[in-house]
Amino acid sequence: MLSEYLATTELEIVNQGNEPTFCVRDKKSVIVVTLVTRSILQEIHNWYVVSDDTFSDHRKIFFIIKNDKRPPYKRRNVKPKC
Repeated sequence: MLSEYLATTELEIVNQGNEPTFCVRDKKSVIVVTLVTRSILQEIHNWYVVSDDTFSDHRKIFFIIKNDKRPPYKRRNVKPKC
């Protein structure tokens, strides 16, 4: 159902690999899905599941959003008007 839905949207799955995102006792599953729009997909880097203990049955997801565009530089004209 998710695949069918995504085919009708501009969303893409960022998950890489098959590392479980949900772990409880002997059950493990990849149930956390990271979705982004196609326009930002190329800016997502280093997506992975963090293996550190979170004291939860869900594991942390880490990724970087890399934007090569610099924020606009704002400046004021401090010259007095004549």
